[in-house]
Amino acid sequence: IKVNCREGGYISRIVAGNGAMLNEGDTILTIENPELIRSIEEERLAWEKQQLNHRLQQYQMEQKSLSLRGQMLQAEYEMKRLEKSHNLDKEEARMGIKSKAELEVVEEEYNFKTQTAALQMESLRHDSVASALSRQMLQADRERERKKFDREMERQNDLVVRAPISGQLSYLQATPGQQVGGNSRIGEI
Repeated sequence: IKVNCREGGYISRIVAGNGAMLNEGDTILTIENPELIRSIEEERLAWEKQQLNHRLQQYQMEQKSLSLRGQMLQAEYEMKRLEKSHNLDKEEARMGIKSKAELEVVEEEYNFKTQTAALQMESLRHDSVASALSRQMLQADRERERKKFDREMERQNDLVVRAPISGQLSYLQATPGQQVGGNSRIGEI
């Protein structure tokens, strides 16, 4: 069975030499690749930055939702107050205390506030749907970034060349400091 390096770099340490008996998964040698390590670290930093950015976006969405709910509560309170006032004004107009002109002004204000409250309710519904979609997109982005980071971390594991099967290392062509390319053959078991 041929033994190949999955990642390139230079050989930093040889653990098993020619003729060594190996079990599957035993370390044969290790490779150093500063460029790969730098790339992994950059990917880790990008992932952490994205995590913080996602948390900030979620916080901002929650703040917006809370603000809209507060506005809605205020509008509902105002509507109840206006409705009571409007009913009182209608009663006063019926009794002749208020003029018809005053009643019309109050009714216009009541209608305006009713329409404003309906728009705010619709805005809150749209915000809820948009927030749910945004959360799903953020979750998908986070998952994609996590997988990308995991793939980079797996590459780091490939810097350790291990025995693919149990057997005797019959041939090893490697010396410390030697430059090897990815997928290059270095020995046989």
